[in-house]
Amino acid sequence: MFQKSCAALVALWCVSGLVTASELASGSTDTWSGCSAGVQAGVASQASGTVYTGTPDIPGNYDNGSNTATGILAGGHVGCDVQRGHWVLGLQGRLDAANVDGNNNYFEGVGLSETRTRARWLAALTGRVGLAVTPATLVYARIGVARVRNAYTDRCVTQCSATPGEDPSYLATADASRNGWLAGAGMAHQLGKQWSVFAEYQYLDFGSARTTVADQSGKLQWQNAYRHDWQTVTVGMSYRIR
Repeated sequence: MFQKSCAALVALWCVSGLVTASELASGSTDTWSGCSAGVQAGVASQASGTVYTGTPDIPGNYDNGSNTATGILAGGHVGCDVQRGHWVLGLQGRLDAANVDGNNNYFEGVGLSETRTRARWLAALTGRVGLAVTPATLVYARIGVARVRNAYTDRCVTQCSATPGEDPSYLATADASRNGWLAGAGMAHQLGKQWSVFAEYQYLDFGSARTTVADQSGKLQWQNAYRHDWQTVTVGMSYRIR
């Protein structure tokens, strides 16, 4: 999926390079200063690791494996930039709906179980520093904070408990949000007076934190420590308001 995305990015810049010098002669695209809003879409990869940490009464530390899921995301952004010479400083807020779903199986001693993680949305607040290599083309680096919302499922695939009174085919779920940090880089190109297109790569790290999952029967609950890190490749378009 990422190889196809990179090919799409190359095609995008080939198209954007068709903007001629005469289209820039009006001077309205000579600066990146101003506020803008736009949309973006792309592909994402979420690497997830799960560790069973037990219950408050019976702690544990068992590795339930890991998986790497790929999917799509799409959303919108708003931001403002200030240009001084060739340098551009900016601030941006961004929100994406996501469908990044991954799972892996693990053996817990009696039967086979499955842990599943599905990302629902991703939000970020970032600053960027850019260099205008031409009046219409900007290369930049980005750093900031992010928040992700995941839905978790921990279920039995085969009979998972030999203890009398316990559910041998449990299904436990949870929803949790996590804060993290991100860093990325990209390139933007102006297409006339107010429109611009961009392509961007981001790496996001959300660390590890415990989440309580509860069986749907209401009889069982325990904690898993989930660790997540992301990679995204997105393309988008922005409309600048002077």
